[in-house]
Amino acid sequence: MKPDDDHIFLLLPGDDSPPRPLHPGKLVARTETGCRAAFPDPDLAVDEGMNLLLLYNLQQKFVQQPARIGWLRREEDRVTLELETIGDPGSAESRESYRATAIGSDIRARLGEELCDVLDVSA
Repeated sequence: MKPDDDHIFLLLPGDDSPPRPLHPGKLVARTETGCRAAFPDPDLAVDEGMNLLLLYNLQQKFVQQPARIGWLRREEDRVTLELETIGDPGSAESRESYRATAIGSDIRARLGEELCDVLDVSA
């Protein structure tokens, strides 16, 4: 597992109907069998041995990869997970593009003579 950066997301079992709630975290270390990552929600509904999906950027593509929680440590402000990958990464996009909201980002675009607020961006 070699993400492009230290951003990682979890998709928990049962969370796969739209909209898919992704739980953001930070990669702490890579291991021989996967990675160690910290998530800012100490009450995240996870247990040792649980299977889930990791989502991350790999070679500029958003991918998902099945994983299992080896161990976890809960602290006051976060939970740290040792994650063992149990399959190969595959595309996390059903379309080969995705849309991200830009509301509140103060991004503007000029269309002809008119200056407009950008509400979302597709890639």
